[in-house]
Amino acid sequence: MQKKVKTARPPSFISIVIKAIRPRQTWDDKDQFMDVIHWLRQLLAVILGFVWGVLPLHGIVGLLLFLAINGVGIYLYATVYQAQDEEDYGGAWDVFKEGMLTSSAFFVVNWILWYTACNYG
Repeated sequence: MQKKVKTARPPSFISIVIKAIRPRQTWDDKDQFMDVIHWLRQLLAVILGFVWGVLPLHGIVGLLLFLAINGVGIYLYATVYQAQDEEDYGGAWDVFKEGMLTSSAFFVVNWILWYTACNYG
């Protein structure tokens, strides 16, 4: 008689979101935590793109402000709120750059769309 081997099911989307919201969680799967970092950056890009477009903020000041908020905010989320050691993820630079390019592009597109929608009739 053969024993059935139970395979672990991947965590659900909801369980990952709950884990991301709660502070000081243990992330056994390092890629999962980096995915959370990536998608938090995308969410932040949408929110800040909307805010910058409605304000109306423009120019290099808006772009640099986004980069500062995005970079520092997500880094603090990872190292302070989640209390993760950045060396477990390849160092501070890898945590900082995870999803940064795509979120920057997404932010600029959102910013332009909202700025145009709110300021040109």
